Amino acid sequence: MNVNDYTFRLKNNQFELIGYDTFSLYRASGEINRSSYNFLTKRKSFTTGENISSSPDEEKPITQWSTLISKSKLTFSNIEKDPDFGWQ
Repeated sequence: MNVNDYTFRLKNNQFELIGYDTFSLYRASGEINRSSYNFLTKRKSFTTGENISSSPDEEKPITQWSTLISKSKLTFSNIEKDPDFGWQ
């Protein structure tokens, strides 16, 4: 199961993508992965190590941060169906 959230802001008469978050749950294993893209700060996080069937005391999630390399600003009119949005 995947949940995707997009955050836009209106700037110069266009909706600009400023954030993208994804939550993935693997039903067979209970494993949870989370990704968060912040296009304003050009930072990305990826979190692993959570499990739906374990208690929060047992979990030791690991979050990896990295810098996004910008190709261009993403607006509502130029977003392609690419999970990385052309950003690395």
